Amino acid sequence: MEKSELKKIVLDEIEKRKEEIISICRSIYNEPEEGFKEFRTREKIKSFFVKENIPYEEFSITGIKGILKGGGDINIGVFSEMDALFNPSHPDSKNGLVHACGHFAQIGYLIGVAIGINRIRKYLSGNIFLFGTPAEEFIDLSFREELKRDGKIRFFGGKQEMIREGVIDDVHIGIMAHGDSSYRGRYFIVGYGTNGFVSKMIRFKGRPAHAGAEPEKGINALHMMTLSIDAINMIRERFRDKDHIRVHYISTKGGDSVNIIPDDVRMEMYVRGASTDAILSVDKLVDRAILGSSYALGGDVNIKTIPGYLPLIQNKELSEIFKKNAEEIGIKVVERDFSGASTDMGDISHLIPVIHPSFSGFSGKFHGEDFKMVDEEMACIIPAKVIAMTIIDLLYDKALARKIIENYKPLLTKEDYLSFMNKLERETPSSEIYFKSDG
Repeated sequence: MEKSELKKIVLDEIEKRKEEIISICRSIYNEPEEGFKEFRTREKIKSFFVKENIPYEEFSITGIKGILKGGGDINIGVFSEMDALFNPSHPDSKNGLVHACGHFAQIGYLIGVAIGINRIRKYLSGNIFLFGTPAEEFIDLSFREELKRDGKIRFFGGKQEMIREGVIDDVHIGIMAHGDSSYRGRYFIVGYGTNGFVSKMIRFKGRPAHAGAEPEKGINALHMMTLSIDAINMIRERFRDKDHIRVHYISTKGGDSVNIIPDDVRMEMYVRGASTDAILSVDKLVDRAILGSSYALGGDVNIKTIPGYLPLIQNKELSEIFKKNAEEIGIKVVERDFSGASTDMGDISHLIPVIHPSFSGFSGKFHGEDFKMVDEEMACIIPAKVIAMTIIDLLYDKALARKIIENYKPLLTKEDYLSFMNKLERETPSSEIYFKSDG
């Protein structure tokens, strides 16, 4: 059968069942779940796999992998994300959770690809793995710290855990897509890189005292945090524009009583950058600003640094194939150099060739109170069609996929990746010890 015929069969099959696909996406939107808690979402994907007689495996607490076997030994992984995020101000939030990043729509292309490719897989020289991946949003670090203490995870991101557990050991090419609301109309964005980051959990330790009668006997941990923020702001002029540095934070505890000098104040922080070298360089400056501020006020601080995500690097050859297919069905393609956001698909891009285009169908601010889906077909159906067409191009004649795999030079082996991530994790010594040892 000709490649064009296969594409037509797949496109027609996805079109025929688009209301079913959109219905599943709506259902997931209406039941948002936090990372590593996406049990209902996984059950919905699992029910679909069972109905379609697609074999599946489970991994990483809530992850699921469907398997479409073709006629060869090249394995393409299609990645989708399942988790929501915290945004209580969003009108659709449930218990503070809402899909204000569009992950629910990614399940649409996962299911659409399964529907279409399942019809013609015997004509393809390879296999397709359909991944429902957990925990892309790097949030609620205390909960993930508990999972780690209990031995349920080692890293805080879902795809990081997939790498560690060996879930992608046999994947040769990775395909994922993400919603976008940058422009009006229907479009895809291709080719961009993203920031990586490290995360921090910080505890400032002061001394309590009566805030009215004897404040001089206390050491104010809230002032330590405030001075740390001022110090970080004062070093921003040292950040190079090309490194796309972002340092941002929240306070998770500001004290216990307004009548007591705060002695236990906590915050969480990201240090983002376009390269690992840039991240590590600024990370040292940030630690020193926090430690110095705490030492200056006579208090103490503990900084726990947690490995976040690596910068995303998209494969140019894959991006070009995706672009041609999008344009073939009449969707505009925008090329972008960079996004300041981060994704754990960046970690996978250091191991295998990947693409991570963005698709429209949304309006409002990402992670904002006004983010919503405005074009169900563009958000849930069209990405499935373009991804399926791209898979056919890659596996109809395996020479194309083989060429991309052979031309790709991994930035890290799995062993190097795990070693690097483990080294990123550390607890900085107390400010007093730090400055004494620093001379």
